[in-house]
Amino acid sequence: MAGRPVVDRENPNPNLRSRMLIGLQLLEGFTYIGKNVWEKGTIYNPDNGKTYKCKMTLSASKSSGSERVYRYPFIRRDFGLDPSS
Repeated sequence: MAGRPVVDRENPNPNLRSRMLIGLQLLEGFTYIGKNVWEKGTIYNPDNGKTYKCKMTLSASKSSGSERVYRYPFIRRDFGLDPSS
């Protein structure tokens, strides 16, 4: 796909399959419940076009005091973000 925009080709809605993935909102509807936990949200997976219920937890990384790790239990994966960048 070199030189071609990456689009949401797996979306179940045919009208949305041409939207670009860059800038696409993947997380929606979260409610902060306290202690660095957000619940009742959803996460969209453009790899398969599915939307999942999601809970996020923000925790300090062991490697760096400034890095934050978001945990998405349904995919058993952590996503590290550096708030200083």
